[in-house]
Amino acid sequence: MSETRILRETLEGTFATALTEPVGTIQLEGGSWQTGTATIAGQQYHIIFNNGYFDLSGYTLEDKTLFTTGAIVQQVPPVYGQFSGFSAHLMSTEPLNLDNFENTSPSGNWQLPGMMGSTYSLQQIILGSSSSWALDSTTNSPRVMNGATWGLGDSTAREKLYYAVAWAIPKALAGTIMIPDTSFVVPSIVEKEPDLEYIMRLARSVEAI
Repeated sequence: MSETRILRETLEGTFATALTEPVGTIQLEGGSWQTGTATIAGQQYHIIFNNGYFDLSGYTLEDKTLFTTGAIVQQVPPVYGQFSGFSAHLMSTEPLNLDNFENTSPSGNWQLPGMMGSTYSLQQIILGSSSSWALDSTTNSPRVMNGATWGLGDSTAREKLYYAVAWAIPKALAGTIMIPDTSFVVPSIVEKEPDLEYIMRLARSVEAI
């Protein structure tokens, strides 16, 4: 018998402030955010990162499978501050850590989990999305210029479903920007499969990257 479920979790936002001493450093306030670095298109960026997971252990104890029927990322209120950069939101059947967001491709693009050349396959990505931001001189605030989405929205028999948000902020940042709270919403169906199908799905779910 199948059950309808909606998974919901929210990552608290943060304020990122450029420090003059030492030059090129950044201070974060609010949330359990981490910082890293990446060189994107020849420019140095701070990677501001946060992650979490949905606990599915109650389903796995009953040998049930989670079938995702959708995946939604919500940000409210809007970002503000004077900057141009990039943002990414991911949901995956494999853990998502800071070092997975510090990579660039040979062409210099930000190489995110599930993209060609990353250590993640599309099958492991429930949802991936990225956006580029630029400062709008008319409003003196950042706005989205373009974006992309990827992923297969696959099922999982693992005990956790992982999510993460990352922002690439230029090290030449001046002043403070605000990164808003981010909500991850996953409408799903939980169902107990026949034993053979479940064993095969479980084997696929625990494959190493």
